[in-house]
Amino acid sequence: MKANPYLLGALMTAANALTSLGFSLAALSSAGEAQVNAGYAVSRSLALAVAALGLVRFRSRPTLLALALMLSLIQLSDALIGLLIHDPVKTLGPLLLAILTLWAAWRLYKEAANTESPG
Repeated sequence: MKANPYLLGALMTAANALTSLGFSLAALSSAGEAQVNAGYAVSRSLALAVAALGLVRFRSRPTLLALALMLSLIQLSDALIGLLIHDPVKTLGPLLLAILTLWAAWRLYKEAANTESPG
């Protein structure tokens, strides 16, 4: 049984966005200026999560590909931060999430290319 590339891409992108939202919500327990910064992170993460979840229901392949790429770049940036602070978990977790999201987006892209090419 072949997995639906759109659904796989949408669910992977939503998982990526919800992970970012979860970490930014957890950061709200910080004190002082860190809490203010966490609030900004929550507002952005919430918007991305709503968009990603909306794409599960309201199908738009180009929008999903763009959002998957954007969230993957965010996770790759998070992995770089983890690398700079020498934290293997904060490096490998975001890196794996970025790779999985890019893989799902690539499958969706290839499926679109195969269905849109003539003969």
